[in-house]
Amino acid sequence: MRIHRPTIAHTRGSVCRPLLCAVGLLINAACASAPTSNDLGVPTEAELTGQPALVRAWSMRLTADDPETHAAANRVLVSAGTRSLPLLRRLARSRHDNVQGEAMEVLHRVGPDAIPLLTEMLADRQESIRRQAIDILVDLAPDTESIQPALCRALEDPDVLVARDAARALGALARRAAPSTSSLVTALLHGDVHDLVRPRAIACRENVRNARAHPLVGHNAPPLSLHTE
Repeated sequence: MRIHRPTIAHTRGSVCRPLLCAVGLLINAACASAPTSNDLGVPTEAELTGQPALVRAWSMRLTADDPETHAAANRVLVSAGTRSLPLLRRLARSRHDNVQGEAMEVLHRVGPDAIPLLTEMLADRQESIRRQAIDILVDLAPDTESIQPALCRALEDPDVLVARDAARALGALARRAAPSTSSLVTALLHGDVHDLVRPRAIACRENVRNARAHPLVGHNAPPLSLHTE
């Protein structure tokens, strides 16, 4: 009678296969448990269009008196990133100041991914939305370099606070704002430019000049001071 003796390769295969199966199950479980934006319950554009009540439900969560509910809603929207923008666009246009304020705060925390929506908001009819949008964009430099045309248009905003902060946003770009110098000069030469706008525009222009005259090594130089007396 011939006795079959397992080879080393056979033994290794017998051991490795169960291990590989176990690893595969662990990976699948990890992927299944990792929350995606869909799992977070943030509605899509299509869902918001078909179910307008979702906007009210989220506005109630964002302004809830319960700290845990409020914090959870903020956390979910920030984690969803760009997928939360359709909902935040609607919430920011709420007639209720507290809802609008909460939505803008979330956009601030979303960061550079929110720049397209914030840029869109610079043309909104509501002054409060334009003011909050440009204020956030000041903090998002240098990621705002590509939206300089919109920032230059905002220099001519009929609301003086928006125009002032547009100059601040350009100033925060330092040398990167060089393409906008002509718009700043135009703003300075404009006969009825407001006293609040002029100092900011001057500061921005000087920032650009100084940054170009004394460039730092690399392209990550911090913006110069925008404070004026």
